[in-house]
Amino acid sequence: MVVTGRYLSEPDTKIEKHDKAYQLWKFTLQQRFFDAVNLNFTVDNLFGYKPKAYYWSSAMTTGRTFSVGLSVDIDRFVRVF
Repeated sequence: MVVTGRYLSEPDTKIEKHDKAYQLWKFTLQQRFFDAVNLNFTVDNLFGYKPKAYYWSSAMTTGRTFSVGLSVDIDRFVRVF
């Protein structure tokens, strides 16, 4: 299990159109089965941050995303079964 994050503070600029400070967090869970199968589950932008408008300092995100991955190590899979 891994939780990672980043924080971008509000830019110190005279430009009026910029994004406020924001945080983006990612949660990843990986589980191995039978020493040959890996299952990954990831939630990116864990708290669902969406900028009100997209400026030069905005996060390029439209909200929370989920992904699931499965990988099989064929050489180990053959040895297990």
